[in-house]
Amino acid sequence: MDIMMRARVRQLLQAIDQRSPGDEENVSLSEQGELLVALATSFYGETVRAGRAFEVHTTSAVAAVIAMPTTAVLLHIYNNEPDDGRIIIVDRCWGMQIASAATAGQCALIGALGQTRVASPAASLTKTALNGMGGTDSRVVTSTAALDAVTGVAGNWRVLPGQTGGTHPGAAATPGMFVNSDVNGRIIVPPGRSFGIHVFADAVASTFLVGIEWHEKNAKVG
Repeated sequence: MDIMMRARVRQLLQAIDQRSPGDEENVSLSEQGELLVALATSFYGETVRAGRAFEVHTTSAVAAVIAMPTTAVLLHIYNNEPDDGRIIIVDRCWGMQIASAATAGQCALIGALGQTRVASPAASLTKTALNGMGGTDSRVVTSTAALDAVTGVAGNWRVLPGQTGGTHPGAAATPGMFVNSDVNGRIIVPPGRSFGIHVFADAVASTFLVGIEWHEKNAKVG
């Protein structure tokens, strides 16, 4: 099969063509021969609109850890799909300090991703659909219970990527420190695996609420 790609250079300040849906249009190139593209929506708009994006967060503040944990966890999600089912793509994790133990401090979000299929935990929290249309057929189980002994091992814990915040420079022991991790798909939870998060801080008396945001897709891993 012979394929020919047609293109034309669009000048920087040239007006956008006014065409009807379905009309053929040449692709546009820069003066350097680069393909010009533009986002028609926000990065996550279409994913959220489809109803496969969710969020869960804790409702009771729990103390941070001052040493790397094993099975201890503040929140975890479990992918209860069959082996060929949907995968969970983690978008964001966050932690908000409720009680402070010191005039100044710091914290970081850590996470553990299971590497083998384990039994489903009992659900203890309700997930929320991020498109505001209520739950769908998501089979993700949300829990604040301890991780299983296979997932909750030292080798599975790591610092979560893309973190901002996490420092408390205040002159008084006031709450409100916030830490955010934009995972942006760098962690995927296959069917039968758990993903848990905790807060690593300088003082165990600091307590936090935490949350996880994710979306689901029919895609293979491996």
